[in-house]
Amino acid sequence: GDPAAANWMDSLGTNANLCVTSAGDRVPGGALFVDLPANMLGSFVMGLFRASHDLRLAVNDAPVAFLPSSHWYQRWGTAHLALRTGFCGSLTTFASWNTQMVRMMDGVSFGYGSQAVPALFGYVLGLEAAAASLRLGQTAAIWLYRYFNPALAREEDVLMYAYVKGSMEAGGGQSAAAAATAATTTTPQKS
Repeated sequence: GDPAAANWMDSLGTNANLCVTSAGDRVPGGALFVDLPANMLGSFVMGLFRASHDLRLAVNDAPVAFLPSSHWYQRWGTAHLALRTGFCGSLTTFASWNTQMVRMMDGVSFGYGSQAVPALFGYVLGLEAAAASLRLGQTAAIWLYRYFNPALAREEDVLMYAYVKGSMEAGGGQSAAAAATAATTTTPQKS
């Protein structure tokens, strides 16, 4: 099919000339482009399938943070690489996005002269949208991790509380590590 027909802004019922195809041939420039949703989706999936040590979770050996360590998918290292690098790399079209922004700055392709300001806006929009989508994916991974691993989530809460409390009481001579150790060991209380 015609890539110009894939204009996602048209599906929203708007006739705004903000959107261009990957080739940049539909409209003379524009900060929004059909590749933006693909870039956002790919960034979200990359964030969602982060390893637990990347997210600084209690279980540091899980290649996919939100799945339990015993899940069968944790053993498929090649599939993780294929999903994160292969699938998400081909889904995200940062090269065509960058090409579009350079073509807008150059202006020769469209015959309208340089569109530096919209191109710079496009760079900011594209980078911020990708970064926000990555962070949303990471946050979703942490939420799913906490949902599927409630005991570890409680342990992390205790450790975080002890760390914060130890940091606040640093003048009292107790380090954050000592406070965390004290919070996780149980000692009988005298009445």
